[in-house]
Amino acid sequence: MASLSEFRTMLRKHLDDSSDDNFVAKENLFEQVDGLSTSFVLYDFRKHMGKQIVSGSLVVNADGVQATVSNLDLLRGSFDLPAPPASFLNASYYFYLFTDSDLDACIEDGLQFLSLFATIDQVPEGLQISMEQWALSMAYEKLQRRSANLVKKVAGPLQIEQQKITDNYKALALSTNSNALKLRNDYYQGAGARSVPAMAIHQARSLGTNYQPRR
Repeated sequence: MASLSEFRTMLRKHLDDSSDDNFVAKENLFEQVDGLSTSFVLYDFRKHMGKQIVSGSLVVNADGVQATVSNLDLLRGSFDLPAPPASFLNASYYFYLFTDSDLDACIEDGLQFLSLFATIDQVPEGLQISMEQWALSMAYEKLQRRSANLVKKVAGPLQIEQQKITDNYKALALSTNSNALKLRNDYYQGAGARSVPAMAIHQARSLGTNYQPRR
């Protein structure tokens, strides 16, 4: 039986959101260099819908030398250096699209979708993949909403490309939602149905062809 941590890991693998999946190379922080400040903020991971810096991945180059970083805030992307750079600063790092709490919320949605179980360890093995697919559909909804917001902030070819990304996330949300419903219903209608109360066999919210993401 998968633990909460193992379930998160499975979701990250499906979502291409493991610790070495999403990388920002040499983000230019020159505009923040004034010869006095020792505090800086990373921004590029936000442009790629990132939510958190991967711990231990940040490498900062100040004036051509790798700098020692302190007070790194993984969520905000802020950090301090021991001395102000004179003229040059960039940073390379990995980031996550989801925090652990983001994924925990998707997993909780999956538990509610199955109705009868309060914790993951209570979910029968035959239903875990259905729960996983439902949790993935919730995660893809979140990515669709973030991507749709980015569509409004760009124009021209960038907007067209971002819209394609948004449409792809919508398709993935629909597909995993449909998979979850089918897998759950197949389980309840098969051998497992004889030991599951009838109240568990209900119609969960389907995204459907007219699906609109939650606001």
